[in-house]
Amino acid sequence: MTTLEQTIRPSARSREWKAILILILLIPVLWSPPFLFRYFLYQPFNIPSNSMAPTLMVGDYVFAAKYAYGYGRYSFPFASSWISGRFLAAEPNYGDIVVFRTAKDSAADYVKRVVGLPGDRIQMRQGRLILNDRPVTRVALKEAQAGTACGGDDEAKVKRWRERRCRTARAM
Repeated sequence: MTTLEQTIRPSARSREWKAILILILLIPVLWSPPFLFRYFLYQPFNIPSNSMAPTLMVGDYVFAAKYAYGYGRYSFPFASSWISGRFLAAEPNYGDIVVFRTAKDSAADYVKRVVGLPGDRIQMRQGRLILNDRPVTRVALKEAQAGTACGGDDEAKVKRWRERRCRTARAM
């Protein structure tokens, strides 16, 4: 085979290497959007308990925006323990649903509603939520079955409430 023929019609071996090289270069390009989405923007969570019922039920899946309150040590998998604090941080608002981990148990994710902010005094007195020495008004909801989550039998009915915080200035 002459040099001209090699230029016009490359051998099968060089075509294989070109295909392998293209695949190696395409893999990061194709996989980068899902990784960016998952590790920097949103993260999926499975609701493990009935504590947010009826808003969120056991087994529900939610996507949490990671950028809403900034990034910290627990925002990224395999993050070093020397990272402290948060960057691009923002304060949560009353009623926001947040996903967090505690310092004692960094393996479990908690999904809860914000009822108080830094500087607030939060108490429970006789089953009522007290915020800054004022009872939070609550509206009765339809009774629901207790189930095993409340420690009762499945037939028992429980009262449910929705707390509504007044839009007053926070105590400092």
